[in-house]
Amino acid sequence: MAKLTAIALFALSGLAYAQVPPDREQVFAVPAELRERVQTQVVERARTPEQRLQLLIEFMFAPDGMALEYDRQTTLSVEETWRLRRGNCLSFTLAFVTLARAVGVEAYAQEVDQVLAWIEQDGTIFHSGHINAGVRIQGRRYTVDFDRSVVATRGRPRIVDDHRALAHLYNNRGAELLAQGDHAGARAFFDAALARDVGFAAAWNNLGVLQLRVGDPEGAERAYFAALAHDSEHLPTLTNLTSLYRAQGRAGRLAEYEHRMLEVQRRDPFHNFILGLEHERRGEFAAAADYFQRAIRLHDGEFRFHLALARVYQEMGELRRAERSLERAELLSQRGGGAHQRRLRH
Repeated sequence: MAKLTAIALFALSGLAYAQVPPDREQVFAVPAELRERVQTQVVERARTPEQRLQLLIEFMFAPDGMALEYDRQTTLSVEETWRLRRGNCLSFTLAFVTLARAVGVEAYAQEVDQVLAWIEQDGTIFHSGHINAGVRIQGRRYTVDFDRSVVATRGRPRIVDDHRALAHLYNNRGAELLAQGDHAGARAFFDAALARDVGFAAAWNNLGVLQLRVGDPEGAERAYFAALAHDSEHLPTLTNLTSLYRAQGRAGRLAEYEHRMLEVQRRDPFHNFILGLEHERRGEFAAAADYFQRAIRLHDGEFRFHLALARVYQEMGELRRAERSLERAELLSQRGGGAHQRRLRH
């Protein structure tokens, strides 16, 4: 999501949100009808926690259950998700965690700092943060991920408490309101996010974008600095800060933060992979191979990196190298996930 103004969110919403952020009880409230459906279709049919987990996942998408549809552009409370039958990865995660707890399954939200995701409409690969659900049953951990567009992750998911999950919801809604031009509403939600978690770099970054849009570049700079104080490598913030200094003609500051931004990008395997894909699309196969190799050095365990390298080697006529890369890709693909954590994906 590194754009000229990099909002730490890739969703836009068509909903008209109230300017007063909902409190925790409103966000996690389960309507009576939904609670009754879960009781009859999940609790009364399951004998073990594992069965409850599987039945709950099925219930969320079944025509006679919640019948949910994925909507990247909408961040909703549990009640709104039930009423509208749609939501993004955060909406799904909040609904799942709330209902899982209601049926006696230990569940929590998880942050994934880096993912590669695929937009079906145009085939675009993009790099962002992500949130999904985690479950612990008898010492075993499961990850429940509702976003089919996620094709690769880096690092283990990080468990977050309900305060942080609420901060995500407020930040997302604030960004959606900002995109709609509702500056007062956006500010209310960003303030609510930071009240829940003052260390949430994404919310500070988005507040900086808001400050810039209302004509306060000094306020934007202060917000960006606050974001970097909590996450010195937050790429959307570094991108925005370099854009601000470039627009202001502050060459010294621009050089400093542009260097920091490029250094973060250089060490990011997903960024290098995306650059490799861009060179591959242009037919610049040697350059693409260099970026894919760099991505592999930074994160060897992702089979898609090796598969991409095999493709460009084949285009270059390096058939032996292509074969070795393909073998490595197949081996990594067969290994799948870790021994102590399973991924359940709708």
